[in-house]
Amino acid sequence: MPSRINIHFDGNDQNVYYSGETVSGTVEIEFQKVKKVRGISFQIIGFARTHWDGSSFLTQYTYIGKENYLTSRKYLIGSDLNSARDIEPGIYSYNFSCTLPKQLPSSFEGKFGCIRYIAKVTLERPWKFDQTYTVGFTVLRPVDLNLESPLIRVPSEVEVFHQFWCSPCLSKPIHIKGKLPQTGYVPGQTISLLAEVNNASNVDVKEVNIRFQCVISYQADKPRLKCRQDILDLACIKCDPIPKKSSGCFVEKIVIPPVPSSSNSNYSKMIQLSYCVRIEAVTSQFHNNAYVLCPITIGTVPFIPLRQQIIENAEIIRRTLYDDSSPTSADEGYMFPVLSPIRGAEALSEYDVVPPTYQEAVNACRVQVDADETFSVQRSEYVPKYPVYNFEVDSNKTDLQQFNIVE
Repeated sequence: MPSRINIHFDGNDQNVYYSGETVSGTVEIEFQKVKKVRGISFQIIGFARTHWDGSSFLTQYTYIGKENYLTSRKYLIGSDLNSARDIEPGIYSYNFSCTLPKQLPSSFEGKFGCIRYIAKVTLERPWKFDQTYTVGFTVLRPVDLNLESPLIRVPSEVEVFHQFWCSPCLSKPIHIKGKLPQTGYVPGQTISLLAEVNNASNVDVKEVNIRFQCVISYQADKPRLKCRQDILDLACIKCDPIPKKSSGCFVEKIVIPPVPSSSNSNYSKMIQLSYCVRIEAVTSQFHNNAYVLCPITIGTVPFIPLRQQIIENAEIIRRTLYDDSSPTSADEGYMFPVLSPIRGAEALSEYDVVPPTYQEAVNACRVQVDADETFSVQRSEYVPKYPVYNFEVDSNKTDLQQFNIVE
């Protein structure tokens, strides 16, 4: 068997790519003795897979789902139709290149499924089991917050009224209100949250919990269509109790950890991710807790300040109107300039945005991407990485000023 197989990705120490980019690199194989093979193939594969156990009445089921996004295969030596050949001892290097489709979902590893991208070398041997070597790499779907709904840039307010049943009638309500200065964020950014709780009921609130949560929706298609959800607490803040007939106001900060961007079924039918801030008033075991959910959109490209966009668009207009070499509207083929916000991931280098670092997913455990391979030459572990930005905090602006509250 070969003493060593390595897959090196060009110019990318983190093994992180955005959908639409080209993955390239080198496969290096070292043989210590003569090796008989029919061929050596290299594959880049992308897929989603879900798996969990369940029951219905007295019947146990195993639900599974699979969705393929990418399969690229080339032979480094030979082919599946070739006869066996001998490879002399030595070190051999082979180049590879593959352009990723633009609509790929982001990599993800979860409790009941994954979205995974792998590079795989297979030594196809005559009359023997094939030997493999597999490594994982991260693919990110660019989510530019500047191109999403404008509503995620403006302040948001969500509230709920909750009443308790106190025989023989309902109590006065608990009123919970959550305020955010915006609802679009990227990892590394800080969510400033104002939580107001007015407890007009006769029930004491033991504590107020503020959680940043990821809601993961899984789907399986065998033995029949089945869906389930898993909720992860990515951050939790415990606030003071609020006795009955009283109220409280809390201003808290939550730093967004390395997490994948928000997604929907347009990109993956098997796994979708959404985020929210949950404000929960914890009461006694005899009553249901009151809570409110504040939806959050997580992206990969942060907001560009409106002032910067206005200046850049004004410069486009100035060049168009006052540059003598510019065509006039009467000239044939003239088109007025299109003023657009930041475009995609490549815009980080075009605009005044400090590139992110890439960090391992929060609460992630390392997985063996070749766990299903019985005859793996070398075992390799993998954990996805996500962009994390370093934001400077505006020390001149207090937390309460973000919510238009005078101290």
